[in-house]
Amino acid sequence: MPDTTTIDHLLAGLNGPQREAVTYGEGPLLILAGAGSGKTRVLTHRIAYLLASGAAQANEILAITFTNKAAQEMRDRAAYLVGRRIRAMWVMTFHAACARMLRAHAERLGYTRRFSIYDQADSRRLIKRCLDDLGFDPKRFTPAAVQAQISDAKNKLRDADAYGRMVGSFFEQTVADVYRQYERELHRMNAMDFDDLLFRAVNLLELFQEVQDIYALGFRHVLVDEYQDTNHAQYRWLQLLTKERRNLMVVGDDAQCLIEGTLVTMADRSQRPIQEVGVGDSVLSGYGSGDFRPARVLRVHRSERREGIAITLRFGRRLVSTPEHVHFAGVVGRNWRQATVPSHGRVDVMLCVGEPGGVPVHQASVGGVGVLSRDMAAVGLIAGAVDEAVIYPSARLGPDGAELPFTQAAAVRPGTVMLDGSGGYDVVESVEPVELDRPVYDLDIESTHNFVANGIVTHNSIYGFRGADIRNILDFEDYYPDAHVVRLEQNYR
Repeated sequence: MPDTTTIDHLLAGLNGPQREAVTYGEGPLLILAGAGSGKTRVLTHRIAYLLASGAAQANEILAITFTNKAAQEMRDRAAYLVGRRIRAMWVMTFHAACARMLRAHAERLGYTRRFSIYDQADSRRLIKRCLDDLGFDPKRFTPAAVQAQISDAKNKLRDADAYGRMVGSFFEQTVADVYRQYERELHRMNAMDFDDLLFRAVNLLELFQEVQDIYALGFRHVLVDEYQDTNHAQYRWLQLLTKERRNLMVVGDDAQCLIEGTLVTMADRSQRPIQEVGVGDSVLSGYGSGDFRPARVLRVHRSERREGIAITLRFGRRLVSTPEHVHFAGVVGRNWRQATVPSHGRVDVMLCVGEPGGVPVHQASVGGVGVLSRDMAAVGLIAGAVDEAVIYPSARLGPDGAELPFTQAAAVRPGTVMLDGSGGYDVVESVEPVELDRPVYDLDIESTHNFVANGIVTHNSIYGFRGADIRNILDFEDYYPDAHVVRLEQNYR
């Protein structure tokens, strides 16, 4: 029977959206939460509500976040509400949950339960040894660079054979050879690296239906904080765990923003600090094929954040945003060679596709495989600056059909390009974390969903929640078309 007294106490003091999220019934639940919106309170009260309402027992709840500190905070706050029952719950990080799962079933994957877990330093030393054993020069192919490629492959659930089938350069072939040797050595030493915890946990659930059933049926409700930070392996793990009951609640911060003082190009091509732009103002926006015209501001969002990313470009531009903010950045094609073309080439920016003269509609395209190798080399791009092409929504460029992907600020890399407000491109010189000492703002732009900030075309918050792997929110919506959405953020203007 539901404990109505406890439920009334839990719901007291919650606002409407918070109460809606806490009391939602069964099925997938997506919570969009801006800074200061009470998302941790919603998570912990949701846990307590599930117990008080009889929707789940303590051992049927899995609550996941990213850091040990965040997991401990969630655990402490939930314990205040549910008491000793917290001991039966899995309230922990992704990696801790996967490690616990693997310890219980390691023999199925050819390991013992006492397998070692290699940290980054251990992993790098083993990679260096593999480079030496295979006769590669570790000064030319640094262990750190090889490690980054292997880590990225594992986070995309690509084993050594799958990675080897995708190589397109000598460096990538070297990584493929080292990856195979590295995996053999790890297995021989009964060890996994940090990325293996997720990779092998997904393997375990995919390969052994009886193991998947234990957890997919055992966890009646799965709750995930900071969903915008998940990678493909984490997404797939969650998908497998919720395959049967489908009670997946994810919370993400879609407040991707630019720092106060960022200059926004208005419709008349004047510039205005972002904090002075208001609802109803017209800004310059890309309509496709290099066509920049006015677009109306529908919403202005203000929030407070401490962590930021500063991107400095070759032509003197600098853009400071939250790590989640999405830009148009990347490379067009791979394995380019030096050629002679102007250093500031003109490109046609196909941000949107629609009927002539009509409202633009965004196009999500596959692969980023168009090639502008001469142009990219001319502005100083270096091979290996970014990963291989994957399926991302993209900004389509010019008659060659080349594209730049939507890329989070934290994932932008030196040597890649960004689009400027004249339809050209600029090269990223540096990307560094900074501490923000001012409020941050975001604009929601009607139809086009892009604007020009400090001379660079950037996306607005409609794509902000797509996280460490942009595909995750697309996959979430596709996989759970009946997902209920609750927005907790507050608008300030």
